[in-house]
Amino acid sequence: MTSIVGHVAIQRCRAYKEWDQEEALRDVCRNFKGFYSDVKDMFKKDVLPKIMSRVADTSRETWDKVVTALDKTGSALENFVTGTLGRNK
Repeated sequence: MTSIVGHVAIQRCRAYKEWDQEEALRDVCRNFKGFYSDVKDMFKKDVLPKIMSRVADTSRETWDKVVTALDKTGSALENFVTGTLGRNK
């Protein structure tokens, strides 16, 4: 969510015309994959290594399973966000 809010805030601040909520919703739907990719990358780089070391499991198999779960979560979130926000247009 932080990535989404940050991107939308930047878009809103860069606007030379009046901010349009409908356009912002379309932008969030259109850019969700990129937003989630930012979050996933931060998690993989900053959080996951610390978790793996704390549970004493740094195997590639476990890492791959966590990344697969993140990918599936991203797909589910994308379907939810684009479906929910898309219906509110």
